[in-house]
Amino acid sequence: MRRGMVIDLKRCIGCYACQLSCKAEHGTPPGVFFARVLKHEEGQYPTVRQLFLPVLCNHCENAPCVEACPTGASFKWAEDGIVDIDPDKCVGCRACMMACPYSQRFWVEAPHPGITRGRLIEILAPRAGERVLEIGPGTGYYTFEIAARLDGGQVDVFDIQQEMLDHVMRTANERGVTSIRPALGDAQSLPYADESFDAVVLVTVLGEIPDQDRALELQHQQGDGRAPGVRDAHDVRAAGQHRQVLQRLRAAAEPDLRDLAECAPGAERARAVPVRLR
Repeated sequence: MRRGMVIDLKRCIGCYACQLSCKAEHGTPPGVFFARVLKHEEGQYPTVRQLFLPVLCNHCENAPCVEACPTGASFKWAEDGIVDIDPDKCVGCRACMMACPYSQRFWVEAPHPGITRGRLIEILAPRAGERVLEIGPGTGYYTFEIAARLDGGQVDVFDIQQEMLDHVMRTANERGVTSIRPALGDAQSLPYADESFDAVVLVTVLGEIPDQDRALELQHQQGDGRAPGVRDAHDVRAAGQHRQVLQRLRAAAEPDLRDLAECAPGAERARAVPVRLR
């Protein structure tokens, strides 16, 4: 089954809600919009009208960006036709940007790189039969990569948004993955006993923290200190504070972010903190 997004142009009024909500969701820098609304005026006074055209990735059947990519970073999912990017393979050549006929490919250079799936697996080192807790899985960017390495084990995904959990479980059902267990709640009170997990991944977004300025200030004060159990967490993005029930996770929730001052206050940047508990 090939997926796609349908937009009824007769009902579009040019409110830009889709453009702004998409930008907020992905935390893109100024000038970068994964969804745009183009406006065009036609006619002469007094019979003038405005036309609005939302523009986003069309997940082309024969995607030029996929053909242009020299490393295979741009690819199509066989099961649904979605065009995606593997950040572990992208070398930043920007050939996809030049190939896209809709100008919907962007080069986003963050202050410092985020943890890719491959890097997270390297740090976390999940093993067969283990139980891993992922707090804030979002749409499952890391979840399925972890689950694939837990032969006989289990990934518990914990999120405050039911919509995110539903998305992860739908994808799990589509892929035939049965080792993922969802739970809804606030990370300040985890519904798990101590010593329940072999490893933990904490993912949070600065934009979800009410007092962002205070969070930035506290994180910047951490200096070069590292929490026990956190190995080489320099290549992570911005985050905030979380109080955790698990003692090791509580210690790891505020590792070093010495480069955080370079990030624009209020920018929504996801951050992953992988921790081995055993």
